[in-house]
Amino acid sequence: MIRQKNKCKVIFITLVSAVLFCSLIVISSLSPLANSGPSANKFNSFGMWLSVGIVLLLYILPLIIYILGIRAVRFVMAFVLAIGILSDFC
Repeated sequence: MIRQKNKCKVIFITLVSAVLFCSLIVISSLSPLANSGPSANKFNSFGMWLSVGIVLLLYILPLIIYILGIRAVRFVMAFVLAIGILSDFC
């Protein structure tokens, strides 16, 4: 029972972190700096959506492995979540 409750908490925190990080990418593509160069991610461009997709992939793959029951992936998820949450709030 406790393990299932902890698993739900980890899934929730992972999804919140993924949404926050993707919203950071989208919001930064709306800034005036997005027009500063040819390699900048402009809003609704292929590069922006590719960045969002890669971030979601990097969040979802460890989460799926964790849901399947491989407990060692907790350390990978802790690292990914720490970097994601710190970059969202710093």
